Amino acid sequence: KRVHQITLKPLKNLAKNQKIGVSARARPKSKSANIRRALALTPSSRSPPPPARRRSGATPAHHAASLNKLGCLRFLALAAPDSLRARAGDGATPLHIASFKGHPAVVLCLLRAGADTAARTLDGRTALQWAKEEGHTECERALEAAAEADAARHAEALLAEEEKAQAKTRSSPK
Repeated sequence: KRVHQITLKPLKNLAKNQKIGVSARARPKSKSANIRRALALTPSSRSPPPPARRRSGATPAHHAASLNKLGCLRFLALAAPDSLRARAGDGATPLHIASFKGHPAVVLCLLRAGADTAARTLDGRTALQWAKEEGHTECERALEAAAEADAARHAEALLAEEEKAQAKTRSSPK
């Protein structure tokens, strides 16, 4: 009982300060309830504050990817989507870290959130190269499929642009 009082007290104070109503339930019943509650306590603004960084340049997204914390990454995808594309001091993104550590679920989550498969570290390596070097075949497959899909989208965009340019030259009077 005492543990619940300790954990709820800061939430109640935060809610009073931000004028947001929070129920006095001891614990949410599910992870999604935790995420909704955290989002309700997050002050709304157009631009979220920059993610907290360590000396190495790593953000909370880097740490969540390293520790296979899928729930944390889903929360960050909702609350601060730009943090999923942040780079550490060596140029690594959370996608690089997840592929290096061999966390395929995290890799898929980051890819769905729009992580850049072509991003390179300062030494020029992609997340796919890191996964191959470490022998993480599931991460490799996910990254290769995402890279192929990106290439197909890019090719379609180029074709559409070319067709638009051809239509414009046909319709313009000489």
